[in-house]
Amino acid sequence: PFHLADAVRTTAALYRPQADGKDVALTLDIAPEAERWVEGDVVRVKQILGNLISNAVKFTTEGEVRVSIQRQGGWWRCAVKDDGIGFDPADKERIFGRFQQADGSVTRRFGGTGLGLSICRQLSELMGAELDADSRLGEGATFTLMIDMPNAEAPADPVAAAEVSDPDAPELRVLLADDHPTNRKVVELILEQAGVSLLSVDNGQQALDAYCAAP
Repeated sequence: PFHLADAVRTTAALYRPQADGKDVALTLDIAPEAERWVEGDVVRVKQILGNLISNAVKFTTEGEVRVSIQRQGGWWRCAVKDDGIGFDPADKERIFGRFQQADGSVTRRFGGTGLGLSICRQLSELMGAELDADSRLGEGATFTLMIDMPNAEAPADPVAAAEVSDPDAPELRVLLADDHPTNRKVVELILEQAGVSLLSVDNGQQALDAYCAAP
């Protein structure tokens, strides 16, 4: 069980600094019915949503990225709409392929490999969900996740449940190596909730030195 609206809010918050840095508005449109507990794989739902938001912010130079969640029939409809570069509808299936983008110049201009959307679609299918996209070249894009997650009861005390641990267990130490400061910040925000001891470095040599100093 997880709180659906909170999952959307916390995921979007990870990419707000990137949007603010580009003067792109990151807007949330959460329907009242999404303020509930549902049953599903929150890690994978956040992974898909995070990838969609990250792409939307990356490919939008001005305007807005809007993240919405609402009930549609027996499904939850989560959509990420942007005012970015868009793509030709004929290229839709290509952008969901591994390492495919509609135009090779996009990689040179914006970076990235295009692998994320392929993984997101596979994860969606494994959860019995559907991930689709609608766009026009130069007119932005909308990526939509349709997923069935049944309602669930909230844990009696979610905070206490999360804090249950073995008091005699040694502290978990994590070494994080990534050359992009935004990536490091995202991981730090996630892991600070887990109560681990985190050391962040920005290249392989620093990672090796840190490991040798404290395995």
